[in-house]
Formats: sequence, C-alpha cells, structure tokens
Amino acid sequence: MNHKPYLDSMNAALDGELSSIQRRELVEHLTACASCQVTWDALNDVQRQLKTEPLAEPRSGFVGRFKARQAARRSRTRLLLGGMVLGLSSLSALAIVAVVCVLALGTVFSAAQVARQPAAVSALYSSGTAALMFGSTVARAVWTVFGVLTQQALVHPVTWLIGLAALAVVASWGYLVRKLKPEVVLR
Repeated sequence: MNHKPYLDSMNAALDGELSSIQRRELVEHLTACASCQVTWDALNDVQRQLKTEPLAEPRSGFVGRFKARQAARRSRTRLLLGGMVLGLSSLSALAIVAVVCVLALGTVFSAAQVARQPAAVSALYSSGTAALMFGSTVARAVWTVFGVLTQQALVHPVTWLIGLAALAVVASWGYLVRKLKPEVVLR
C-alpha cells in the first residue's frame, strides 16, 4: 500500500490544513494501518515537544562574536582586493615603463639615422617649430577664454549662488556618507 499520501495528510493535519472530510479519511486509515499509526504518534510527540520546550538562547556574546567574524571576513576581502588592485596597477605601470623605454630607444636610434641626413634634420626642425607655434597659439586661446569667462562669471551673483549650492551639496554628501557608514561594535 502507498502510505505517502497519508504521510502528507498527517503533516497537513498537524499544520491545521485538512478539511473535515480529509481528516475523517486520515482517521479511518490510522485505525486500519498500524505503521501509519506509529508514524502519527511519533509526529504528535515531536510537535508536542516543540510546543512545550522553550527556544534555546544563544550563548552570551554570540552577537558580538558573529559581528567580529563578519568584520574580519570583510577585512580579509578588502585586503585581498586591495592587494590585487595594487599588484595589477604595479604590473600596468611596469608595462607602461617598458613601452616608454622601447619607444625612447627607438626614438634615439631613429634620431641617429636622421642625423646622418641633412635634409631630414632641417625638415624636422621646421616641423618642430611649427608644432611649438601651434601649441603656443592654443595656449593663448585657452588663456583668453579662461580670462573672459572669469571676468564675466565672477561678476554675477547667480554664479556665486550656484557655486555655494554645489559646495553645500558636496559637503552634505560627505557628511552623510560618514554618518551612514555601518560600524562594527564588538561586545
């Protein structure tokens, strides 16, 4: 005989989820089946013990120890991630230095080759002069735009108000970030 549906009915009866018809069928089966009656008695004993026994309290200091373990685990994770970031950034810096060294050596050898050809030297000199002139023109243009903007913007009080509002927002954000940061309290 298949006892699985009756076991499900027993669990539902203990949870108070059986209709009166289902409960009557279960009682009829329990009177006829000795093994299901033994299971029913065992389930009733377990439920009775669970209802009468008080819940076990954790040992004193459990919360403090748990929070300390969590903080240590987070600290290890941060340390590991920090080490990985530092290592990868060191490798990146080393790769950049290696590329710069290779390029510098290539430039030195190329300059030595160019120095042997007088026409190339004069072409490089004139292109370098043109590049310097272009750079100085761009720098003067940026300086002029900066000067005009500061003269016009600093005169208007609206500009000052926007700047002060931005400063207040940044300061408030910094304050809130520091205040809302979760702290670990060890007991």
